[in-house]
Amino acid sequence: MLASYGSFFFVLEGKGIKLWIKDGQNGRSTSPYKALKANFSSLDWDYMMDRTHEELYLDVGASFNPTGNFVGLWGLDALQASFQEGGFRKGTVHHTGTLGWYGGIQTEMTLVHAHPSQICFQSAYQLCYEAIRPNNNELKFVSDKDTYSLTEGYLKECQWIHEIYNRGPSKRGYGCCDEYRMSGQAALEVLPQLKKKAKAFLKSQPILWIHSHIWFDLMNSRLEGLRQAQKTLKTENPPNYSTKTSISLKSLDIERVCDHDGMLFLYDLDDQVIPEDSADVCKIMSANVKSQHKTLVLPDLTMGSDDWPIDPEPSWKDVMKIIKQHPQLLMRCWIYKSIWDPADSDTTNEFADAITTNNRICDTLEEAMTCWSLDRVNQWIISIKF
Repeated sequence: MLASYGSFFFVLEGKGIKLWIKDGQNGRSTSPYKALKANFSSLDWDYMMDRTHEELYLDVGASFNPTGNFVGLWGLDALQASFQEGGFRKGTVHHTGTLGWYGGIQTEMTLVHAHPSQICFQSAYQLCYEAIRPNNNELKFVSDKDTYSLTEGYLKECQWIHEIYNRGPSKRGYGCCDEYRMSGQAALEVLPQLKKKAKAFLKSQPILWIHSHIWFDLMNSRLEGLRQAQKTLKTENPPNYSTKTSISLKSLDIERVCDHDGMLFLYDLDDQVIPEDSADVCKIMSANVKSQHKTLVLPDLTMGSDDWPIDPEPSWKDVMKIIKQHPQLLMRCWIYKSIWDPADSDTTNEFADAITTNNRICDTLEEAMTCWSLDRVNQWIISIKF
């Protein structure tokens, strides 16, 4: 690949330099390009801009920032219409917070449009990701292996993000950015017109503005929900625990679900995931295939078994774990007895009369008592997450 070059060369990458070349520079520069030359004067920009020395590509972007503590989300319908009109490919859609109609797009321009426009790439994204992304712009989170084992690193990482969401970001504003990668000569032509074009695009209302504290509260709730779900999986330890830990959004058919429902919901998860981990997956997670714990599930209420849900003789370690995670599993499942049925009794049952005459509550005494069983209260009230 490098044989076409006659001599050695340098590849330079500038990260986190946007504020150094921001338009205006408090009056010190009349344009972003002049600010670039002034602030990075060690580079010979005139030489690089000369096409006789090959092509220079620059990223030119417009940011749309709020005047208060708001988070901006690109509307995907507006972005897709703009990208299509500009001659770009379909590209990759990034759903922000698994929302179906808001997010970002990254894509290359078709060759037939790239040559005359001298633009090769476009990226539209939200700046709220900066709240938890380091300066090198690399995604930071623990591995699936750490998540599988609920390691100390995984717990610290979740706590670190939780603390960030509860501090500064909710008191700041985060806008949206639209960037184009183009030739240096094209950039000189585009920059004087960029503000005018950006204001015209903004009139189409392509951005949804949300109060920062509402947005980051939502992100924090999602994090807590994922953390609780992982703890539940770890406790129940199903045969496909490794696969469920590392399940990808692609396998969940996120595009179709988000387009239909507006955000990601899980449908028929057990049907979409293999029922048992393969040896290769277990090896990646460092899991012992031969030592899979049994799944902790409630028995069928119609069976009438006298066994305890977890085991007739559980170990103390299992008891302590269940007390912490699922205390209801330490109790026998409640089962309705037909002798309680008012139809079999000559006595008056005011409670039964009350619930059976008001069908908005329950139709039978059995349904009413089942609603207040420990398992049903846990299912309908305690375990509900938003």
